[in-house]
Amino acid sequence: MPINLLTKIKRRWRPAAGSGENVVIEIYSKPDCHLCEEAKAVLLKMQRRYGFQLREVNIADDERLLAEYGARIPLVFVTGQLVCKYFVDEAAVARRITLGIKSANKKSS
Repeated sequence: MPINLLTKIKRRWRPAAGSGENVVIEIYSKPDCHLCEEAKAVLLKMQRRYGFQLREVNIADDERLLAEYGARIPLVFVTGQLVCKYFVDEAAVARRITLGIKSANKKSS
């Protein structure tokens, strides 16, 4: 029985050793925000490489967040620290992911 290509890829793909699966990235955004959509697309691409958890926070659902950030979005937080505003700096996010991985590895040792 032949195995289809997608099944082969799923079997072979694993996050790299020391991957970012314990790293959480949050993007603060709201609907109808073109910069937010662009930032999410970049983060989704990076997620495939690093394996981090991606959470989207819709600031329009929280009056306090909406008042605090308004149009100053998207914001990208890596392990709770603000790393990017308006645009995703892939190098900065990658550095922060790497620090998160090293920190997680030290804790598990």
